Amino acid sequence: MAPKNDVDVSDGTCQGYAINYDYRGYRFDNIFLAGDAAGFASGPTGEGIYPALVSGTAVAKTIMNANYEAKEITALLQTKKIQNKAMDVIIKMGPLRNVFFVLLIQALKDKRVASRIVRSVL
Repeated sequence: MAPKNDVDVSDGTCQGYAINYDYRGYRFDNIFLAGDAAGFASGPTGEGIYPALVSGTAVAKTIMNANYEAKEITALLQTKKIQNKAMDVIIKMGPLRNVFFVLLIQALKDKRVASRIVRSVL
Protein backbone atom coordinates (compact mmCIF):
# COMPACT_ATOMS: atom_id res chain seq x y z
CA MET A 1 0.00 0.00 0.00
CA ALA A 2 1.36 3.44 -0.95
CA PRO A 3 1.99 5.88 1.86
CA LYS A 4 -0.86 8.31 2.39
CA ASN A 5 -0.10 11.70 0.81
CA ASP A 6 3.16 10.27 -0.54
CA VAL A 7 4.92 10.71 2.81
CA ASP A 8 7.57 8.08 3.44
CA VAL A 9 7.62 7.13 7.12
CA SER A 10 9.74 4.00 6.77
CA ASP A 11 12.68 5.64 8.58
CA GLY A 12 10.45 7.11 11.28
CA THR A 13 10.57 6.10 14.91
CA CYS A 14 7.92 6.19 17.59
CA GLN A 15 8.78 8.04 20.76
CA GLY A 16 6.91 8.67 23.95
CA TYR A 17 7.45 10.90 26.91
CA ALA A 18 6.03 11.06 30.38
CA ILE A 19 3.21 13.53 30.88
CA ASN A 20 2.95 15.28 34.22
CA TYR A 21 -0.54 14.85 35.66
CA ASP A 22 0.44 15.04 39.32
CA TYR A 23 -1.04 18.42 40.25
CA ARG A 24 0.79 20.12 43.12
CA GLY A 25 -0.33 23.69 42.55
CA TYR A 26 -0.12 26.35 39.91
CA ARG A 27 0.93 29.40 41.91
CA PHE A 28 4.14 29.58 43.88
CA ASP A 29 4.57 33.18 45.09
CA ASN A 30 5.22 35.11 41.87
CA ILE A 31 5.80 31.97 39.76
CA PHE A 32 2.84 30.50 37.86
CA LEU A 33 2.52 27.18 36.06
CA ALA A 34 -0.07 26.14 33.50
CA GLY A 35 -0.95 23.03 31.52
CA ASP A 36 1.06 19.89 32.10
CA ALA A 37 3.81 21.95 33.78
CA ALA A 38 1.32 22.35 36.63
CA GLY A 39 0.06 18.77 36.32
CA PHE A 40 -3.31 19.61 34.76
CA ALA A 41 -3.08 16.91 32.06
CA SER A 42 -5.43 13.95 32.34
CA GLY A 43 -3.87 10.93 34.03
CA PRO A 44 -6.01 8.32 32.26
CA THR A 45 -5.79 9.81 28.76
CA GLY A 46 -2.75 12.10 28.75
CA GLU A 47 -4.89 14.79 27.10
CA GLY A 48 -3.58 18.19 28.02
CA ILE A 49 -4.42 20.73 25.32
CA TYR A 50 -7.75 21.80 26.84
CA PRO A 51 -6.37 22.02 30.41
CA ALA A 52 -3.38 23.98 29.08
CA LEU A 53 -5.62 26.53 27.36
CA VAL A 54 -7.96 26.87 30.34
CA SER A 55 -5.23 27.07 32.98
CA GLY A 56 -3.10 29.39 30.83
CA THR A 57 -6.02 31.78 30.47
CA ALA A 58 -6.73 31.63 34.22
CA VAL A 59 -3.06 32.27 35.04
CA ALA A 60 -3.00 35.27 32.70
CA LYS A 61 -6.14 36.68 34.33
CA THR A 62 -4.62 36.11 37.78
CA ILE A 63 -1.43 37.91 36.81
CA MET A 64 -3.46 40.84 35.47
CA ASN A 65 -5.78 40.96 38.48
CA ALA A 66 -4.46 39.80 41.87
CA ASN A 67 -8.05 39.41 43.14
CA TYR A 68 -9.14 37.16 40.27
CA GLU A 69 -10.86 33.99 41.50
CA ALA A 70 -9.79 31.24 39.10
CA LYS A 71 -12.99 29.19 39.00
CA GLU A 72 -11.76 27.54 35.80
CA ILE A 73 -8.94 25.93 37.73
CA THR A 74 -11.36 24.74 40.41
CA ALA A 75 -13.41 23.09 37.64
CA LEU A 76 -10.30 21.50 36.09
CA LEU A 77 -9.30 20.09 39.47
CA GLN A 78 -12.79 18.67 40.03
CA THR A 79 -12.60 16.88 36.67
CA LYS A 80 -9.11 15.57 37.50
CA LYS A 81 -10.40 14.26 40.83
CA ILE A 82 -13.16 12.29 39.09
CA GLN A 83 -10.75 10.98 36.43
CA ASN A 84 -8.21 9.91 39.05
CA LYS A 85 -10.85 8.09 41.11
CA ALA A 86 -12.03 6.28 37.97
CA MET A 87 -8.44 5.37 37.12
CA ASP A 88 -7.87 4.02 40.64
CA VAL A 89 -11.00 1.85 40.38
CA ILE A 90 -9.92 0.47 37.00
CA ILE A 91 -6.40 -0.29 38.24
CA LYS A 92 -7.80 -2.16 41.25
CA MET A 93 -10.03 -4.30 39.01
CA GLY A 94 -7.10 -6.61 38.29
CA PRO A 95 -8.04 -9.29 35.73
CA LEU A 96 -11.50 -7.76 35.26
CA ARG A 97 -9.80 -4.67 33.84
CA ASN A 98 -9.54 -6.34 30.41
CA VAL A 99 -13.27 -7.11 30.41
CA PHE A 100 -13.98 -3.49 31.36
CA PHE A 101 -11.96 -2.18 28.41
CA VAL A 102 -13.65 -4.55 25.94
CA LEU A 103 -17.06 -3.40 27.18
CA LEU A 104 -15.98 0.25 27.05
CA ILE A 105 -14.82 -0.11 23.45
CA GLN A 106 -18.13 -1.71 22.53
CA ALA A 107 -20.05 1.06 24.28
CA LEU A 108 -18.05 3.76 22.50
CA LYS A 109 -19.25 2.42 19.14
CA ASP A 110 -22.69 3.87 19.95
CA LYS A 111 -22.48 7.62 19.25
CA ARG A 112 -24.98 8.55 21.98
CA VAL A 113 -23.14 6.51 24.60
CA ALA A 114 -19.76 7.81 23.42
CA SER A 115 -21.01 11.39 23.64
CA ARG A 116 -22.23 10.89 27.22
CA ILE A 117 -18.98 9.22 28.27
CA VAL A 118 -16.85 11.97 26.73
CA ARG A 119 -18.97 14.71 28.34
CA SER A 120 -18.72 13.04 31.75
CA VAL A 121 -14.95 12.67 31.51
CA LEU A 122 -14.15 16.16 30.19
